[in-house]
Amino acid sequence: VRLPFCLRALRAVLARCPQGYRLVGGAQSLSLRLADRLGPGRLRLGSPVAGVEEVEASSSASADAPDGGARLAVRLSSGDRLLARLVIAAVPPNQLARLALPSSEPAAVSLQTAVGAAVPSHYAKFIVTYSEAWWRRLGYSGELFSCDPLSPIVTGFDGTTDTGSAALVLLSAGRPSQDLECLPTPEARREAVLRHLAKFFPHDSASGLAADCLHFAEKFWRAEPFNGGCPSDVAPCGFGRFHLADLAAATAGLCDGRLLFAGTEFARRWVGYMEGAIESGERAATAAATKLEDGQDG
Repeated sequence: VRLPFCLRALRAVLARCPQGYRLVGGAQSLSLRLADRLGPGRLRLGSPVAGVEEVEASSSASADAPDGGARLAVRLSSGDRLLARLVIAAVPPNQLARLALPSSEPAAVSLQTAVGAAVPSHYAKFIVTYSEAWWRRLGYSGELFSCDPLSPIVTGFDGTTDTGSAALVLLSAGRPSQDLECLPTPEARREAVLRHLAKFFPHDSASGLAADCLHFAEKFWRAEPFNGGCPSDVAPCGFGRFHLADLAAATAGLCDGRLLFAGTEFARRWVGYMEGAIESGERAATAAATKLEDGQDG
């Protein structure tokens, strides 16, 4: 089972593939720059969404109405409501299943059934920084892949920054990831990961070099309340082919087409990657812009 994954992972780090690039400044720099482009007062943080509701059309018959022609209300956990003409829900399916959506329509029932079956995958990420990229000195690239289903580390990459800060980025998946999470202390997890890391390098000094790190950071994505897992949701056995992109198209009539869905799981290509999230987001944004320009949201 693990061998096909390793082969796909090897292909993914080639040029012009999703893992063939690194972002200067880190991935969050994209979010920060997009937030700057929105301008002040357009981004509302710390406001979890509890549900989406349809509102009466009496006061929102046109975009010139005081509420801007709103036909939907986004209900926050605080009790506040944000009115909108269109809503794009760009959250993981397992989180979408927690939202209260208009459920009287068959399309909504189909959507909730599908996303309710989605299970977050279990990945953990470790970033280990060193005073030098010792693996390069030993003649290795730093790209690690394990075909052992019980391996604590399934894959790893040279994460040395553009400023020269040496690091290895390691990923653990599935049951081994859960086993690591169950270890009693961060120190125990660090020891287990670094001990296994040394096994990838057939060199006498590898054990000492791997253990002599400056910093060890860990992230178990399952613990994230608004994510629940990483890198994407998967369907359980027996659910059939799980194409959320097709499902999103099938639910295009939900709330008269005013409630749209996006996210990497809804992508047509590169599901689970940032490229997939961008493809899906651009498609949803184009559909929303077309509806607004043509007045189809009224």
